[in-house]
Amino acid sequence: MFCKIFTRILVVLLLLCPIQPALCEEEENWPDEVWQFTDEDFDFDDDMIPYESEIAAWYDAMDVYDMFFRCPVNIDYDQPNEDGTMYLVDDDRFMSLHDLLEYARYFFSDELAAQLLGSGMYVEEGGLLYARDVMEFLDDNIGDIEIVIVNEADRVEYEVTVIYLSPNAAGNEQETLLYTCMLIDDEWRFTVFPRLG
Repeated sequence: MFCKIFTRILVVLLLLCPIQPALCEEEENWPDEVWQFTDEDFDFDDDMIPYESEIAAWYDAMDVYDMFFRCPVNIDYDQPNEDGTMYLVDDDRFMSLHDLLEYARYFFSDELAAQLLGSGMYVEEGGLLYARDVMEFLDDNIGDIEIVIVNEADRVEYEVTVIYLSPNAAGNEQETLLYTCMLIDDEWRFTVFPRLG
């Protein structure tokens, strides 16, 4: 029997801000506290249960997702590819597209990982891995993010409501995105992960 527990968490956008710029900083400069989530990070009522591991899993997956769509890993601007449109990846973890795929598969299902790899952020040329020079931040019209977690035996459902400071381009004051993390081969991986902001 599945046990469903609903938790409503109001996350101020400022909590997202220190995470996003870290994507484009040198790895050794990443502060440990960026990746740690405690009760103090959230304003909980006494009767609320803080799902720290589920929240952290969502943030970690979002960070990996952004590697493929918002900002790549470190690149060496002194080593462009042949046509000068991309730059050599300067990260010892990733020497090939296969390395990136295996890393993405740690967080996402095989299907989602393959979609991430197909984003065009990275290419492999002459046995070397290159990435685009881009940096994209979250929509600055986002005011708050509200997360409802549904925790079941073999899956965790995230209902993420984005609340805008003013109506977005579609005229909406808020939108709700649904994320799913499932237990696959004894590992938790996201199978549904829409883009946020």
